Amino acid sequence: MEHVVDGVAQLRVVEVPVEPKNTEGGDGKSTCTVTASATLSPGMKRVIVNLPPDATEYKHDPSKPLKKFADMKIHHGFMIKGPYLQPIKGTNGSAALIRVQEGMWEDKQGHKVDGGERRRAEVRAKRRAEERKKASEGA
Repeated sequence: MEHVVDGVAQLRVVEVPVEPKNTEGGDGKSTCTVTASATLSPGMKRVIVNLPPDATEYKHDPSKPLKKFADMKIHHGFMIKGPYLQPIKGTNGSAALIRVQEGMWEDKQGHKVDGGERRRAEVRAKRRAEERKKASEGA
């Protein structure tokens, strides 16, 4: 992220113009459809951008490519969804803060149970045999 102040970055959902697609039709002419919906302006799409903490508006620069942020998604058309996000009050989920936290960069993996997949049956058989010995000695 480009704009991080004191370990805090602001993410916001904004509308940016769609880059026109040059698709050649059968007649050799370029065709591009511009659609709109009840919640989206024609020729626009929604993306997640990183803004400075004091900014409320976003100016799109077509020369800069838009960045994608790992595990961040747009949910229900306007809400940001992802790990370590804290929604900003009054934005209805369209803006959130992400703070630097312990464990953010660790790749979480599963933990081995009873020596792992290959040795599981062997370890459990030894454990059952040991329990039977203890049970027979106590009786």
